[in-house]
Amino acid sequence: MKTNDFNTWKRQIFSQLNKVQEKIGEADFKRLNLDIICRALNKVTPFVNEDDQIDVLKRLVDRSISLIPNNTSTLTKTNLKPYYKSIRTLKSYLKRNYRLVPVGYHSIIWTIIGIGFGIPYSFFITSLLGIFIGLGIGLGIGTYFDKKAEKENKSY
Repeated sequence: MKTNDFNTWKRQIFSQLNKVQEKIGEADFKRLNLDIICRALNKVTPFVNEDDQIDVLKRLVDRSISLIPNNTSTLTKTNLKPYYKSIRTLKSYLKRNYRLVPVGYHSIIWTIIGIGFGIPYSFFITSLLGIFIGLGIGLGIGTYFDKKAEKENKSY
C-alpha cells in the first residue's frame, strides 16, 4: 500500500472515530480507550513505506472499529469487550513489527517484576518491607524505560 493510500485510509478511520467521539464526548472516548487507534496510527505513519505489513495493520484496525457497537449512547466497558480483545491483537502486532508500546507499558511490567522479587525477600525477612522495596525498584526502572520509549518516539 502506498503512502497516499495509507493517508487516505487513515483519514477515513479518523472520521469514523470522530463520529463516535462526537456522540459520546471526548472524556468518555478516552476513558473507554477508543483513542488507542488514533494514537497508534499517528505513530505508525512515519514507518509507512511500500510495505506488505500495512495490509495486516489495515485489517486489524478495520476489524477493531467494526466491533464498536452502533448504539453509542450506551457504551460501557462490557459492551466493548470484543473491541478490547481485538485491540489486544493490534497492540501485540504494533509491538512486534514496529516496536511501539502503549504509554505506561514498562512501568506496569517492571512493577510486577519488582513485586515478584520483593515477595520472597519479604518472606525471608518476615516484613512487608521487601514488597515495598521491590515495588519502588520496579517502578523506578519502568519509569526510566517509559521515558526512554517516549524520547525515541516508540510509545503511543
